[in-house]
Amino acid sequence: MVQGRICSFVVGALLSSAVAAGCSGADGVADVQDPMTDESSGGIGGDPGGQGGAGQSNIGGKTDAAFTPGPDTSVKQPDAGTGMTPDAQVADAKPVVGASTLIDEKIVWNGDGVGNGGGAQWMGRGQEGKTTLKYSDVQSFSSKHAVAFTLSNIGYGEFGWGISGMPANKYKKIGFWANMVPDAGKSAPGNALFTLRVGGGYAAPGGGRGVETIKYNRTGLKGGWQQIVIPVADIVGSPSGANVTEILIGITGCGSAACSFTLYIDDIAFGN
Repeated sequence: MVQGRICSFVVGALLSSAVAAGCSGADGVADVQDPMTDESSGGIGGDPGGQGGAGQSNIGGKTDAAFTPGPDTSVKQPDAGTGMTPDAQVADAKPVVGASTLIDEKIVWNGDGVGNGGGAQWMGRGQEGKTTLKYSDVQSFSSKHAVAFTLSNIGYGEFGWGISGMPANKYKKIGFWANMVPDAGKSAPGNALFTLRVGGGYAAPGGGRGVETIKYNRTGLKGGWQQIVIPVADIVGSPSGANVTEILIGITGCGSAACSFTLYIDDIAFGN
């Protein structure tokens, strides 16, 4: 992460040809390429070389495989309890589908042919038993597959997902479609932290874990498929020609038994 932040969040050369190299069908999960983090709270470690770190758990093989933390890194990260904009809990999801607002849109991951390959996939260390990360066909925005991240009763959880490389300064914005689905009788946060892996590290806007999605689409994580579009400069400052290879999403405010959900992500794209 820039400033030693995130950990193989996910913007790398993703799964290649329709669920190859790491994803084995609807229940498959892509192999982790270069996870790294630092603290048991799910901290993110900046490892310019893309080598392992203790803040993240490797994901590989079957979706229910145990997580194996990587070696510790020397970079310390902000506390997992970084404050986020307060917001009401998400109500039952209702489908909301529209057209992309990006101009000159260039999709870098859609789960079905674009970005598929050897992209990194990881979750923060210490999330075992509380979160899962899958390449799923339960639902998607545009085709058959999407990223599916589940979280239950944990104060902070994060995951990274690789995408096809894109120079950070080529487009002004990055967008993705999200659908937050609370489990039956449960609630879910309506906000998340979002950042990018650029070159050898993760961006740490404002010294934190990422920008808040609620500031770009207030209802973006309140149920139904909605697009969240964020200026690249808000995340990385002055964009360089270094490649963006992963996205990282962190969620806080779910530290009770009443909070449990699945967050679906699809059609990650750059544009203007």
